[in-house]
Amino acid sequence: MPSNFVFLIHFHQPIGQLRSVIERIYENSYKLLLDIFREYSDLKFAVHISGPLLLYMRENHPDWLQDLLKLGDYGTIEFVAGTISESILPLVPGDLRLTQVLKYIEVFEGI
Repeated sequence: MPSNFVFLIHFHQPIGQLRSVIERIYENSYKLLLDIFREYSDLKFAVHISGPLLLYMRENHPDWLQDLLKLGDYGTIEFVAGTISESILPLVPGDLRLTQVLKYIEVFEGI
């Protein structure tokens, strides 16, 4: 019986994470994964970047984000949205859920 497997990478750093920690992880992990995505472009990956990390990378590593977006254009990566604060949606009041997701999309589309 055929089955599907979705390989989703979740890039996350919490709000308030030390810059030195994010930079170490960027150097040792995020850059490496970008190289893997490029090398294995015949495979398909789903990627989610948490809101806090998306904001950080937009300010500090926009080139990395642009390279990821290119892989999205090529069809190697499909992006998965979330909330801008990386909140757990069932714990967020109903009227704020959509606001959180729309803000994430706004930031992502502004890259």
